[in-house]
Amino acid sequence: MLNSYQKEELIKIHKRRKKILSFKNFIKTAVILTGGIIATNYVVDTGNKINELEAVIESHHKADGLYDNDMSMVTDFNNITNAANCVYEIESETTYLSIEGDGIERTIEGGGTGLLLKNDTILTADHVLDPKSYHSDMFRGFKGTLKDAKYFLIINGERYEFKPIEHELYEKDLGIGLMVEDINTAKYEGTIGDCRDLRRGNVLYVAGAGGDVGVRLRDGIYSGKIPDTDLYNFSNSVNFGDSGGPVFAIKDGEVELVGVMVQGRGTGFGLLPDINIFEGIEGKL
Repeated sequence: MLNSYQKEELIKIHKRRKKILSFKNFIKTAVILTGGIIATNYVVDTGNKINELEAVIESHHKADGLYDNDMSMVTDFNNITNAANCVYEIESETTYLSIEGDGIERTIEGGGTGLLLKNDTILTADHVLDPKSYHSDMFRGFKGTLKDAKYFLIINGERYEFKPIEHELYEKDLGIGLMVEDINTAKYEGTIGDCRDLRRGNVLYVAGAGGDVGVRLRDGIYSGKIPDTDLYNFSNSVNFGDSGGPVFAIKDGEVELVGVMVQGRGTGFGLLPDINIFEGIEGKL
């Protein structure tokens, strides 16, 4: 289903083409009705202007290998929907055992968002999978040591366990998990793009499970790279639960994965790490 922005873009393109066609027909009709009396140079000038306008519209829809600033080149909006369907909520359970030796346990529930890839790998933010994101001091009057941490992907209301994979990219806040068992569900098989090629103004789509309303897909604009970091800025805030959700860009009308949401809660903007650092370990999974 098209959103309001996509509908507006298609309507604009349709109107432009309709105007060109209508004006061409008008000139032809005028020439016929006047028996060719209409000024030849006027017809030629008008024809040239029409050709120029058509060329502008055509160039706007010509593949150039760059990320797009709008949705006008998208021919199948199901590609965006299909990519978003591979995004799932993550739930975590971090359990602590009392240091008093009384056997008392306390469990902290957390969560985030992850993208399920075709090899049953989950791409998310590292802090979603890091037990150190929580601590036993969160329980008043309780001190404990870490006993266990479990992670689940929520698919159609059911919980499916996965295990975090140790890797060298945790400092970049990229988290990776692997499903305990193969799940018959939507998995991302699209392209992993190059966020270094993003330009200010490129349209982005982010999908996250923040706000306790399930996974939401919304658009934003690429704002630029933050100096001296591997982080990129986009104009959409990251809510609690969105962390780890994928960021998609459009290149010549096709969807590409360009990042993961890691920061930005309550700031009015979001941050994504350089997705290209994921390439170094993708082949090892």
